Amino acid sequence: MITNKPGKERQFWKVLVFTIITFGIYFLYWLYRNLTELEDAFEFSPNENQVIFAKRFFAAGFFISLIYAISLVNIVIENSHNIKIIFVYSVYYNLFFTAIGLFLFFYFIRSIFLCQSKLNLTPFNKKAIYSLYIIRFVFDIVIAALFFSFDLESFFRELFSTNGSIPFESLFNVRNLQLLTILGMMSNAGTVIIMLFVYRLQIELNAIWKFYKVQS
Repeated sequence: MITNKPGKERQFWKVLVFTIITFGIYFLYWLYRNLTELEDAFEFSPNENQVIFAKRFFAAGFFISLIYAISLVNIVIENSHNIKIIFVYSVYYNLFFTAIGLFLFFYFIRSIFLCQSKLNLTPFNKKAIYSLYIIRFVFDIVIAALFFSFDLESFFRELFSTNGSIPFESLFNVRNLQLLTILGMMSNAGTVIIMLFVYRLQIELNAIWKFYKVQS
């Protein structure tokens, strides 16, 4: 059942700080490392493939990110005059990447649930924690809709075509200000949701490793 190779207990605040200062790179390391530790610490039957599927979706998301980064550089170079194309491409990528995350975290949560069951720990409510990510996905869809309803192309064209003076009255009218405010609030709320999501996962992982060390 277990292989006497316990994973590492981590403090959430360190995960959060390292994720911020590395612009999200540490979060990818945190995710992959936890999956690897679960895979090494437990013996799984052929039907218990949650960790394997989670790592596959992680790999898919990672390579898509690399392709996106390269493609975005080319789009910026070729369409530097067309802000709308750049924003549309970014919004579509964000939605696609978040959709991959739905499957990745689905199997990641199920992996944690399975490992808790192997240790006879009381499994956490995986539906409740998974719903946090679904809420974030809904937020991304709404944010994308707001982006498309907001005339970004004319907004930035006016902003960068001015000679030192920004036409605040035309750029920041009531409608634009309302949309920008909603976008900002939803983006911040989405960030908080992800923080709560990771915080809860880290608590469950730490509980696994604490009990694991007692049994090994």
